Amino acid sequence: MTDLADPLLPFAESGKATGAQTEPKTGPGRLSHRNAAVLTLAALAFGVVLGAYVAAMFERATSSPPKSVTSAALTGGGSAAQFAAGTVGALGRLMPEGDITTLALPSGAGDARVARWLIGEGERVTAGQIIAELDNLPQRLILRASAAAEQAAKQAVLFQAHSQARLGWAEAQAASLRANAARLLADQDLERISSLVAAGVTTQAQLDQARAIVAQTAADQAKAEAAIQRYSLRDADTQPDVKLALANLHVAQAALAQAEENLASARVTASVSGTVIAIHARAGEKPAERGIASLGNVDRMAAELEVYQTDIRRVAVGQKVVLTSASLEAPLAGTVVQVDMVVQRQAVLSSDPVSNTDARVVRVAVALDPSSSQRARAFTGLQVTAKIAVPAS
Repeated sequence: MTDLADPLLPFAESGKATGAQTEPKTGPGRLSHRNAAVLTLAALAFGVVLGAYVAAMFERATSSPPKSVTSAALTGGGSAAQFAAGTVGALGRLMPEGDITTLALPSGAGDARVARWLIGEGERVTAGQIIAELDNLPQRLILRASAAAEQAAKQAVLFQAHSQARLGWAEAQAASLRANAARLLADQDLERISSLVAAGVTTQAQLDQARAIVAQTAADQAKAEAAIQRYSLRDADTQPDVKLALANLHVAQAALAQAEENLASARVTASVSGTVIAIHARAGEKPAERGIASLGNVDRMAAELEVYQTDIRRVAVGQKVVLTSASLEAPLAGTVVQVDMVVQRQAVLSSDPVSNTDARVVRVAVALDPSSSQRARAFTGLQVTAKIAVPAS
């Protein structure tokens, strides 16, 4: 009896399809209706899960603060019980207390360029100290010297006018004395000659001559009195020549003051006391919009933090802060000293590529402790991650 399972046994050809031939193929190229339905349901379930995940990630990116905000503990600067209450994280930057002062060219400097620096980066300066000279300084020194010489000349003219006024007053007095004496002699001669004419001793011609002399002396006397009235005060500034000389002196003084101001604009002075953090224009360069140099009080450092708007209600003045950065050997400690009242766009950005770059934040000022301030004095502008100890919400 032949075995029906023998593969060598051919199938009988009856002209009708067998049961195996009537079944639809279920090989790799085709799927049964049942399997297709299962795969369709699986694909729909995967799509739902994926959509929910993407929606959750989008909501987190747009409504959650940077991942530093989720820090669970604050290291150092207080007791464990205090830090267990919670923290708020933020990004920020180090800066001198009172921020950085950018020095611009003096008013009236024009297109002047830096000729010489009198200080270098890292040096301390005091308010009003000259730190740089511009290339227009020699020209303005000459103009100032010329204005000073002109003022000296006008001062000499005024002195001369005063001297002439005093001399004129003295001469008027002397002339008045001479005129009075001459008038007295003329009156005596006229009286004497009149008596001689009456006695028939002298002639009428002599009498007429005496009368003419009296009239001349009277005129001289009136002239001398007028001169005394002109020079009634020895140093009076009301004299015409003195007034003119004084006005010319005032013009020269104004010109000298303008020359002094122009000279001052050829030198750059420190507006505040502090340390030169950076020089923005070297000798021979014209300062750009960023100014000529930056000053700051690096002896007292601070930090400016950007706290996410939803967390700012938990931040208050007096709270402890710890600042960390890969550039620092150890964390810095500080205290919140100011919380702004304006919500603005984030300026300090995280290096995390998936972090939120268009967050709304509130600026918070932090004063560093003395020891931390000393360690941070060389890191102006350094980006730091801050953890603020706040009460549990």
